[in-house]
Amino acid sequence: MKYDKDANLIWGNYKIVNDCLLNHICLSSKEAVYVTGFYHHSTLSQSTTITGCYTNNGTEAWFYDYGNPNFDYTTSSGVQVDINNNCYVSGLKDTLTTSQEYKTLKYGISSGTNRFQNPNINGNNSILEVPKIYSLEQNYPNPFNPVTVIRYAIPESGTVKLIVYNMLGQEITDLVNEFKDAGYYNIRFDASKFSSGIYVYKIDSRNFTSMKKMVLVK
Repeated sequence: MKYDKDANLIWGNYKIVNDCLLNHICLSSKEAVYVTGFYHHSTLSQSTTITGCYTNNGTEAWFYDYGNPNFDYTTSSGVQVDINNNCYVSGLKDTLTTSQEYKTLKYGISSGTNRFQNPNINGNNSILEVPKIYSLEQNYPNPFNPVTVIRYAIPESGTVKLIVYNMLGQEITDLVNEFKDAGYYNIRFDASKFSSGIYVYKIDSRNFTSMKKMVLVK
C-alpha cells in the first residue's frame, strides 16, 4: 500500500496468498516497489522465497516463487535494486540434506517487463536464467544416507529422462520422465528402500547423454 504524507491511501494492491509473509521492501529510482518474503507450504512443512515488483501506480509487474517446496526451506533477509532496476534478494536455503547455503537471487527488470524466459512460478525449478549448455552435476551429498540431490541443466525445452541403475545395469527408478522447459533443476532422490552400494544415474535429453556414480551408505 502507498500513502501520501498525510496518511491518505493512494493505492493498495492486495494479493491473497495463504501462509505468506512479505517482510522486506525497497523503492527503485523509477519509484517501482520491490517486496520479498517467504511462502510457507503448510502441507509440506517447507517454504519458498517470494519476490514481487509493483509499478508506481500499484500495478503488479511480476511475482516469482523461488525454491522447491518438496525439499527446500528458503528464506529472504533483504532486497535491493541497482541503477539499472535489477533486483537482488539475499537469504538462506536449506534442504532435507544437511547442507545450508547462502543464496543471492538476481532478477533483471526493464521498465517493469520480465526479461527471463523461464520464471520460477510453481516452485518446481531453481531457475534464474536459461543455461547455455547441458550439464549433469555430481549428486550432493555423496556418499549419502538416504537422501541426496541431483542437479541438471538443459538449454532447450524437450523430454528429459533421469534414471537410476544398479551396478548390474538394471533400472531401479526413474526420477524424471517428462517434457521440461529449458532451465536448471534440482531432483531429490530418496533411497530409503534400497540397499547400500554404488548406483548410476543417467540423463537423456535431445542429443545429450551423461551419467555419474553415487554411493549409498547405510
